Amino acid sequence: MQEVYWPTGKWQYSEPEEQGLDAEILEKMFQYIHDTNINLHSLLIVKNGYMVVEKFFDPYTKEDKHNIFSITKGVISSLVGIALHEGYFETLSQKVKGFFPDVAIDRSSSLENITVKNLLTMTTGIKDGQASKPGVFIRNWIKHFFSLPVEEKKRGAFCYNNENAHMLSILLQRVTGENTLEFAKRKLFKPLEIEDVEWELGPERANAGGWGMKMLPHDVAKLGLLYLRKGSWKHTQILPGKWIEEAWTPHIKLDFYELRPSIKGYGYMWWLNAFSGYRVNGFGGQYLWVFPEHDMVMVVNGGLTYGEQAQPVKMAEKYLIPSVKPKSLSSSYSQKLKAFKHAQSVTLGKKSVFPYFPEKWSSFSGKKFLMELNKYQFKSFCFTFNNLFDCTLEICQGKGPLQTLKMQFNGTFARSTVFRLGTAVQGAGEFEVGIRGQWRSDNELFLEWKNIGEPFEEEYVFTFYDETLKVEIKEKAAIDPENENSVFVLWGRVE
Repeated sequence: MQEVYWPTGKWQYSEPEEQGLDAEILEKMFQYIHDTNINLHSLLIVKNGYMVVEKFFDPYTKEDKHNIFSITKGVISSLVGIALHEGYFETLSQKVKGFFPDVAIDRSSSLENITVKNLLTMTTGIKDGQASKPGVFIRNWIKHFFSLPVEEKKRGAFCYNNENAHMLSILLQRVTGENTLEFAKRKLFKPLEIEDVEWELGPERANAGGWGMKMLPHDVAKLGLLYLRKGSWKHTQILPGKWIEEAWTPHIKLDFYELRPSIKGYGYMWWLNAFSGYRVNGFGGQYLWVFPEHDMVMVVNGGLTYGEQAQPVKMAEKYLIPSVKPKSLSSSYSQKLKAFKHAQSVTLGKKSVFPYFPEKWSSFSGKKFLMELNKYQFKSFCFTFNNLFDCTLEICQGKGPLQTLKMQFNGTFARSTVFRLGTAVQGAGEFEVGIRGQWRSDNELFLEWKNIGEPFEEEYVFTFYDETLKVEIKEKAAIDPENENSVFVLWGRVE
């Protein structure tokens, strides 16, 4: 393995072939992304420490932080490793209950005996509970944890849930005496020069252990590179190398885990790939892969539904790994590179410019439609069509103010800043959305809505009649699988 620079300031770039990747196979990967219309937000590949693929799909840019969901568990695992090395934990065999002597517990409960290692390996026997859904916190969470039912027959067996990861965050807070994010900034992020991080807080003022972290994709890649370099960064040991070995050891074998055929085991919150390497991944298509034998990292962010979340796995298994070859430049290097760059430049899912535009578009312009009572609390919609290229959309929802959004019809997304708007509102405050539209007929307008930095996306079909408006809403990548791709119909009338 060659000596590399340290991308603390910024990444250095290289062509794939120069780092031993076959550009022709990577071209096929991008063709697969395009042909199957995989809803990716970003794709980064690091080889030998160099950024060889950097692709952001409209409307995303490299400056957009993204919710990484359960990749957060990989961060929690790293922090436990640092805390263990620094003596905050004596061993991983310590019983969790011992850190909370003030919490009463039924002595007959198996929770009395669960250890820190049980939390790390998802072997507590605790079934999924209320806190397993991102954004759902329970007051007096510690008491809640120790009241959870345990399936005795699953004690010591693998059972994935967010409660285990969140308890690790609370443990870190208790043993270090500081907020988990502050500990992470001091011991992990600052040495890597990772500065722009958000992390959701719960009622106990502890950061969510299983989800809720937002990071720049390039910074997620730094975490992968830290693991590749066995915990060393600029010749300083940030994370114990022995911990990484343990984190990647299959403490639990998952040959039986039928839902994840690409996985063969589980370490300390890391999945062991059946085909190569290790990964942590999160809801909606968030992935961090590390392939030590190939000195390679891949980071993916997306807005994938439950049924689509295996698509990035195919990208890694069928294209990325087969693209690795001995470092040599073939005679067809320039032709391969040219084809690869062309494939990489294809805009995912871009619509044709002006596929259709109704002659009487102005008859819909400026009309305010008041909506009937509905679960999303949409009160009104009003489109103002400025020209054939773009329009503005005014929306009033719930108790919020009237908000104006931009929309384009040229196949690209227009970005707007909104305040708690849409079907998948995540927390309070402002955030950005990207919207693009397409006319499907004389009175039917299709609208795609992306919540920037989140996998939650929406599709709207507005059907205009003389005095009424029909709105069909489809939630994509919904937290509740029952809502995913379900269509909800709203009706409104001209004011």
